[in-house]
Amino acid sequence: LAFGFVGLFIGPVLLAVGNHDIDDSNYATVVNLAQKRLNNQSAVKCSSSYPTSTSSSSGMACQLNNVYFVISGVGTTGSISGQETSLASNLNKAPAGAWRICAWHKNQQDMQVGGKTNETGWNVYETCRQKGAIIATGHEHSYSRTHLLSSMTNKTVVDSTSPYTLTNGRTLAFVSGLGGTSPRDQERNGAWWAKIYTATQGAKNGVLFGNFYENHADFYFKNVNGQIIDSFTVNKGY
Repeated sequence: LAFGFVGLFIGPVLLAVGNHDIDDSNYATVVNLAQKRLNNQSAVKCSSSYPTSTSSSSGMACQLNNVYFVISGVGTTGSISGQETSLASNLNKAPAGAWRICAWHKNQQDMQVGGKTNETGWNVYETCRQKGAIIATGHEHSYSRTHLLSSMTNKTVVDSTSPYTLTNGRTLAFVSGLGGTSPRDQERNGAWWAKIYTATQGAKNGVLFGNFYENHADFYFKNVNGQIIDSFTVNKGY
């Protein structure tokens, strides 16, 4: 799972380590490239460097203007309890008034619509919800986005219409997993989903974009054919 800013090839990129970085790649090489990308720019400020593959709590926090990112390797590296502690600690350091985004690669089964199982535990989801942080994940090769929820564990919908207002205790989560290999079919459903885009819907590869302003942010998912598949707005209520 990666976030890119400013330009596809020239802007800063933040990496949330995933299973393919560990299992199918030389992780040291991946992290070295990611760190060099960060070192070559000054817009994004991070509290630490990328962790090693054996770190007990591979988390870091970064800020771009008024957007504060808490990045975790939960479910991929280190212990889940260690990741929970690191994520909570970093999230508590968010500057007052900054947008908050939690990012990690893997999912809980009910937080994706494909064949993935429970791999992160619910605590990280709930910790981010309690702080009103948008939850960004990948792993499953499809796109899906929830409504505004007041419980991630119970998938409790409190608002099903954009614009949504993020507050402490209410947030949304998305899976943006169409940036690479072939899209996969939809295997799961639920009333908490606002948008589902998989091979079942004829999905093409694409990415979720977000434009952040002082008190609102506009998002849209655009595929490689130039089609806007999903769009929504969130207001900052904290």
